[in-house]
Amino acid sequence: MNPRTWNSTLPRLDAALRAISGPTGVDWGDVKVAHLDTGYTEHPAFGDWSKGKVPLLVNEGVNYLEPSKPPMDPLKGTGLIRTPGHGTRTSSVLCAPAQTITVDGVKSSFSGMAPGVPVVPYRVVEDVVLEPQMFNRSIWVNLAAAVSHAVEIRHCNLISISLGGPVFPGPELGAAIDRAYEAGVMVIAAAGQYTDSVTYPGKYDRAIGVGGLKSSESAIRIYNHYNAGRDRVDVWGPADPIFRADSTLTNSKGKTVKNPIYGWGYGDGTSYATVHVVAAAAIWRKKQAKALQNYDGWQQIEAFRVALTQAYGTLPHENSPVPRDRAADYTTGTLDAYRLIYATLPKPEQLTKNERLAEKEQN
Repeated sequence: MNPRTWNSTLPRLDAALRAISGPTGVDWGDVKVAHLDTGYTEHPAFGDWSKGKVPLLVNEGVNYLEPSKPPMDPLKGTGLIRTPGHGTRTSSVLCAPAQTITVDGVKSSFSGMAPGVPVVPYRVVEDVVLEPQMFNRSIWVNLAAAVSHAVEIRHCNLISISLGGPVFPGPELGAAIDRAYEAGVMVIAAAGQYTDSVTYPGKYDRAIGVGGLKSSESAIRIYNHYNAGRDRVDVWGPADPIFRADSTLTNSKGKTVKNPIYGWGYGDGTSYATVHVVAAAAIWRKKQAKALQNYDGWQQIEAFRVALTQAYGTLPHENSPVPRDRAADYTTGTLDAYRLIYATLPKPEQLTKNERLAEKEQN
């Protein structure tokens, strides 16, 4: 598959987007996404910053690491697995407007999976692989505060979380996830890698956990397998390779520079699978906006979950580098955004509330 476009064509996000687009693009209506990550940078991928014509609503975001500052990423990660600029990279795949870019002197097109969808950036972590930071309770408290702010203050209806750790976070984050669920705010989070356990917050039963797919010239494979929590992976999306924007303070010679270098390149991880599913959820909310007026709070999330199961593509067990008996443990499928937006919604009274409180989960 084409490494530049497979992540749009395989999950049919391109077709789903065309289904809701008008002559001037998409009017996203009340759809608004909270993006909880390392923060943002003023990468030109997002549009004209001098005129404020960007989908990132930076004035609505919050910086929980440097409270007196906007949620801008200083690009100075400190973890064992450093991920400075991660917020820029993932949000470019989510919401960057369609545009023509030049890479190594060659012009090509680039677009986020939900181009122009309003995104509120939150700076909650320095690095998104929470090891050993996951033992720092303040990380989870900040994440909980951001979830609550996105729900109660900014009235976002989707929350994108491309970070996590396998250790149970404690009650604060779970309680925030529960409040989001009751309010009908969908939390979509990465299942993770570097571990064989699905990571929190994607592991919460009330969240939508996202696993990854890897593309090669010959096959689509599962990006990362899980021994623990594999039943919490609700859907699988494109993870490797993903072409995206990048911001760094390291030049081509490996030396640190003062001002950000804005470039392009490939990345991988369930972080990217997550924003693909968030984009699909945004398109679904737009397509089903009128119907969803009849669904209260948690019913909107469970309606999405039902639609998701109706739209599953086939998970590539046969091409997986693990025994077939282990592959059979996965009961969910791959993202098919086009089938998703046309899936028949059950009536509100037919839906079952998920009574497993995130606050009470204990791994």
